[in-house]
Amino acid sequence: MLACGVVGLLLALSGCDVALYHDLTERRANEAMLLLRESGLHADKQQEQRGSSSHASSFALVVPRAEESRALQLLAQRGLPRVLPRPLATAGRFLGMPLSGEAHAESTFARELSLSDTLESLPAVEEAHVHLAMPEPEPLSPLGQLRPTAAVLLKLRAPLPITSAQVAELVARAVPGLDAADVAVVSAPLPAVVPATAAAATAATSLPSWLLPLLISLLVLLGGACVALLTALRRRSLPSAPASLPPGSASFVSGTPAALQRR
Repeated sequence: MLACGVVGLLLALSGCDVALYHDLTERRANEAMLLLRESGLHADKQQEQRGSSSHASSFALVVPRAEESRALQLLAQRGLPRVLPRPLATAGRFLGMPLSGEAHAESTFARELSLSDTLESLPAVEEAHVHLAMPEPEPLSPLGQLRPTAAVLLKLRAPLPITSAQVAELVARAVPGLDAADVAVVSAPLPAVVPATAAAATAATSLPSWLLPLLISLLVLLGGACVALLTALRRRSLPSAPASLPPGSASFVSGTPAALQRR
């Protein structure tokens, strides 16, 4: 009875859902959920915290426990879900107000996120990362004010309908003092995702190198055992040879005693 209860508990636990990521925006959760569903997995999102005027809603990405490893592998291949970086810590705040350097960093961070969202609105762009190098004003520096620069990384699901120069111009127009010549744009296609069924078929067909010799040896042993068994059965089915006649019984001919034949 106890064993049945333990087995039932294990089966129930194996069928539960497990949360892969927490504290995701709805957009990031939808991106990861769509990828997993297109790959044949049963993914879903669950709201963890309802949004308000000060913050957006947060979601968790969940999958069945049996599909957890495969889901993590697929998400790692595509770099999903995109977890947005946090702005710098607020340890340097004075009376709750950010200091000049911290305010500058937060402003740069917010501009990077805004530009990334703008580039991701293009149909061919799956993921965009914008990094801005915005030097703080230093009027007393003998070298003068350093020029801002930017780097853009685009992960594409299809060929980009605009040129890299146009992307650089778009970023430069959104950042004061940034020239398009100081914007580096790099694009790369997304890696191909193997569906779950195809991955399972590939894993089944790709056998280890030691398995084939082992199977051949087992087949040879099985064949030898079958031959020995058939030989033993044939020997048992053959009629046994007649036993040797006792002395004095040689006078019997065709089942008639010799004395009756003389008469």
